[in-house]
Amino acid sequence: MYVLKVLLLVAVFGTSTIIGILISKKYSNRVLILKDFKNALNMFEVKINFSCETISEIFTEISQKMSGTVKKLFEDAVNNMSLKNMMAGEAWEKAVEENGESLKKDDINCIKTLGKLLGKTDIDGQISQIQLVSSFLEKQISEASEEKSKNEKMYQKLGVIVGLVIVIVLLWWRPVLNFKDLKKRTVPNKKRKEWVLVNIDLLFKIAGVGILVAVLHQVLAKAGREDQAMMTTLAGLVIVLTMVIKEISTLFTTVKTMFNL
Repeated sequence: MYVLKVLLLVAVFGTSTIIGILISKKYSNRVLILKDFKNALNMFEVKINFSCETISEIFTEISQKMSGTVKKLFEDAVNNMSLKNMMAGEAWEKAVEENGESLKKDDINCIKTLGKLLGKTDIDGQISQIQLVSSFLEKQISEASEEKSKNEKMYQKLGVIVGLVIVIVLLWWRPVLNFKDLKKRTVPNKKRKEWVLVNIDLLFKIAGVGILVAVLHQVLAKAGREDQAMMTTLAGLVIVLTMVIKEISTLFTTVKTMFNL
């Protein structure tokens, strides 16, 4: 029973920490994707200005030099043009919509504007559109970097702190029958056994909520619904805190009684 309790405490702390990391990762991913996309735009501008390749061929070359979300975005745009017979602009907009995870709505709208003139105007017109999107991206990158510096470490620390608070409450709090027992710091074996069982049950519930929230976060993030994923994670933390709030209150009451505060 003791080993199981320790494992569950570790699981609760680990789950809380991971949730904090998952939330914070959103901010760093957004900055990385926007910077990668701006680099891809620079390559696109050079290629379209100094080569006679088609947009599909240029996109294929860019995708081979990029990684992650940006790579998949250009690959999907090529597939939409070649396999689904879409026009360049339509293929681009659809690819952006399908690869918008970790990006805000403003970011997606900014990137989608590139498709307005793709294949519909001369080279100068398309270069002008690329430069316009690039200037918009500068603003988005600046905003994303600022949000990252403000929120990334905060959510990481919040996950650790919440996990520690829950573990400390579950590990150290003990029920007492009266003030005499409190002063002796002793609890009858029967009562202690009941508390352990209650603790195990509570730990299972917290671990279950943590696992469910982590899974939902990943599903929503993959579907491009980052805002809902973040709200789900925060709701999970609120639910867990609600589950242990009574124990936290009792802990503070016990400490206050012990030190005659």
